[in-house]
Amino acid sequence: MTAGAYRTSHPKEKIHEIESIKENIEIKSVTSDLADIHEILIHAMQKKGSRIGALDELLAANSLGFDGKIITRDSHFLSCPGIEILFY
Repeated sequence: MTAGAYRTSHPKEKIHEIESIKENIEIKSVTSDLADIHEILIHAMQKKGSRIGALDELLAANSLGFDGKIITRDSHFLSCPGIEILFY
């Protein structure tokens, strides 16, 4: 969850910020329903020619399966249909 923080000029501050965010969220498990959402998302992104990588697509599908929000520093999630991006 903190990989992006290490690419910033102030990683310790960003890690602290991420840890604060984690205290207020519930971590969910991947289910077969989420696998279906993942396949639909991949298909939609392939049609647009905007794949973002297997792991990030799984994270996006997980987001869509719950509240449709993702907390990230990666702007490539903007190409995922239906996701609300919460940048930190």
